[in-house]
Amino acid sequence: MPVEPSISRYNQQLEMALSSKVRGASASLRESAFVDLVIEGLIEQGFLHEPVRAEPDVNLPSYIVAYEVDENRKILTLIVSDYEVADSPTPRRFSPDDLSIRLQKWIEDARKAKGSRGNIGPELSQLRELIGKDNEVAVWVISNSWDEAGAALGLISDLGLYEVVDFWSLEQLGKLLYSPQQFDLVVTNFDDFEAGDVKVLGPFAINGRSIEAYLAVFPGRLLADLYQRNRENLLSENVRGYLSSSGRTNRGILTTIKEEPSHFLAYNNGLSVTASGAELAVRNGSLVLESLTGMHIVNGGQTTASLHFAKYENDSNLDGVWVQAKITVIRDDATPGFVSLIAQYANTQNVVQAANLTSNSRFQKALADKSREVSEPVHGTYWYYERVRNSYFVEQFQQRNVGREDAFASKYPASQIITPTELAKAVMATEHFKPDVAAYGAQKAFREFAALTARKQPTQRDWKRFVALSILWREADNTIQGLDLGGYKSQVLCYTVAYLARKLGPSLDLEKIWNFQTIDRQIILWLQELAPLVRTRLIEDADKANVAMYARKPVAWTVLKQTLEWSPIAGGPSQESHPGLSQSAANPRKILRQFPESYFWGTIYEAVTSGGENYTRDDMRLSFKFYNLIEASPDRISDKDCADAAVLLEKVNRRS
Repeated sequence: MPVEPSISRYNQQLEMALSSKVRGASASLRESAFVDLVIEGLIEQGFLHEPVRAEPDVNLPSYIVAYEVDENRKILTLIVSDYEVADSPTPRRFSPDDLSIRLQKWIEDARKAKGSRGNIGPELSQLRELIGKDNEVAVWVISNSWDEAGAALGLISDLGLYEVVDFWSLEQLGKLLYSPQQFDLVVTNFDDFEAGDVKVLGPFAINGRSIEAYLAVFPGRLLADLYQRNRENLLSENVRGYLSSSGRTNRGILTTIKEEPSHFLAYNNGLSVTASGAELAVRNGSLVLESLTGMHIVNGGQTTASLHFAKYENDSNLDGVWVQAKITVIRDDATPGFVSLIAQYANTQNVVQAANLTSNSRFQKALADKSREVSEPVHGTYWYYERVRNSYFVEQFQQRNVGREDAFASKYPASQIITPTELAKAVMATEHFKPDVAAYGAQKAFREFAALTARKQPTQRDWKRFVALSILWREADNTIQGLDLGGYKSQVLCYTVAYLARKLGPSLDLEKIWNFQTIDRQIILWLQELAPLVRTRLIEDADKANVAMYARKPVAWTVLKQTLEWSPIAGGPSQESHPGLSQSAANPRKILRQFPESYFWGTIYEAVTSGGENYTRDDMRLSFKFYNLIEASPDRISDKDCADAAVLLEKVNRRS
């Protein structure tokens, strides 16, 4: 059976995205990037909320890469990776092998608390505790393979003792990550469906008439038909469609439909719907809803999918099934950030996340416009701000249809895509010194970022600053990844970047990063030295707690700031890092070659000016002279200046 063109395209897009995130072809690094990319997509689409990345543990299988517990529904979701580095453009076919057997044995052992002798890390201890609490175990397999002819059914069959099993194949992940989401102008006409009128109460005006609320009752078969015809728009690209008919929540919905359809309205929580416009009419003395523009089901995705499953898979009669709904119509002139608050608080079911709902805020739209105005100064290409998820690949595909795909890719390289959630994490860590927010997850970081920028209007200078922060964030990520520290990389990244940015203060030259489109080698050296210290500090401060969960708490940042002693001085805190430094007296101008960047001398100037009585006015003048001339006019720096500068650097090292 030949591979469908769309699946091959998804495979190429996935590998291209991984290549832009990971330097080199290391299998472990590519798999880590794959897991990060997929989990972020699952979070943005509301399938996950704030999962915990599973870190290496002597007793924890490496293929269990993340987990999340829903305490309200008592469901523990295990994320399992089935990634293999692609060795050809043709997607590989899925083969269950012994993955199901290994998973089954491990979970059974965990339930029985077997094999608990010896040292057990917090990851395994917490998972065993969660499984032991009689949580329903959901196993999700994420794979870059093509599930030809339902090969994953064998895996699901083997895992039959679990109530929820999901297999995310390359086709499903491709739809999740790379299908279009340009549905804001789609108009849903309810008269097109033969299911009866949608009666409403309202409008209830909020903030003048920029926000209106309605209460409505939808016929169950109308929702089933809506899902059948327009599921991608209705549920924000709900590619998975249906979690599982055996899960507790959906099993209860189907039972009510079958046995007590007239009670469905009383038992079900209903839907929360957002839209950008509504058309109403009066029929037979009742106010009815004719159409909605940009209809999103923010809450109630599983209710809608279950109704669809009941009608189209179980052949159930939905006559007499009614579903209540709250409809919020948000006009263009609504209060900035209002939609993100709906996403934040309406989170009892599958949620369309804040980053998706606020993509049309004034700030986000303006920032995307600014990204199109400014080319970067090194290669003349543009950074692409992907305010709407997957819009880059949608636009690239549109350009392919008119023969301009290569020109588009040259102007907007895939390696220069910046997503709102990535930018939010970088901004919260580096500019607001909140690594706990960044470590909590992309959506929480974006909610805070959206709140901070809701009433602002970005400029070209803002865009350049944001690009520089993104470059710093990515270079730091690559640097820390290359250290192979052995776990907690995402937490170490957030705290290392925040700590370094706080220490550097104004001397962190974002304009220079923009101008050169990279960070100084000096910053890389600092990151290499600082990251292991941060990791050790986080593990020790967490004590026996889960490090990933501890890093989400503000106290983690408070303690780290107070207890970690490190200063960004002269290529490192010790002269041993630069043995040639003490020999500069014999060759005074050697220091110009050792430290040729004004950024470095800016940090020395900052250290001197903030050092009080430890330094003289001559020290201040000398450090400023090097900062001002080292790149522009190094010939104006005398041999005596160089010799004095070597002495100053030794003094700064001793004081650090």
